[in-house]
Amino acid sequence: MLLGKRRKVREKRLPALARAYQVSPAAMGFAVNASTIGMAIAGLAVAFFSRRIDRRWGIVTALALLAIPTALLAVAPDLTTFTALRIVQGLCMSSAFALTLSYLGEQCSAEDAAGAFAGFPLSSVPVAGKTGTAEVAGKQPHSWFAAAAPANQPEYVVVAVVEAEAE
Repeated sequence: MLLGKRRKVREKRLPALARAYQVSPAAMGFAVNASTIGMAIAGLAVAFFSRRIDRRWGIVTALALLAIPTALLAVAPDLTTFTALRIVQGLCMSSAFALTLSYLGEQCSAEDAAGAFAGFPLSSVPVAGKTGTAEVAGKQPHSWFAAAAPANQPEYVVVAVVEAEAE
């Protein structure tokens, strides 16, 4: 039900945005979904720099910075600015989420960490996920998890890496 309501709102919002920016619905659709680009970049950056990032500080910073592009979207003067702000939103959202998952994995038991997501409405928003390992020559492999939601038409992508924890 939630997914259906969100889709109806998006179907009404996209044409209105396309008219406001005087661009095609396809161009506006790309701009609206540009946050996925930021999410992918942030997932890779967090994975690469994860040992150097203080989890709690990173989560708070990412969430605080998220407010800036979110507020500026309301006054974005053109499609290029709108698209850039959506990419920055994706960077901040994915960073906060990946760091939160890392923090939970490091600070909580498996049962406690799983409980953090117990209320997620999987029946309304199906999530696709994939786990794996990344091998590093001479070092213990890294574990990773990638998820996309909704599974049938992804709007959100999250990647989390736990270094030297392949089991």
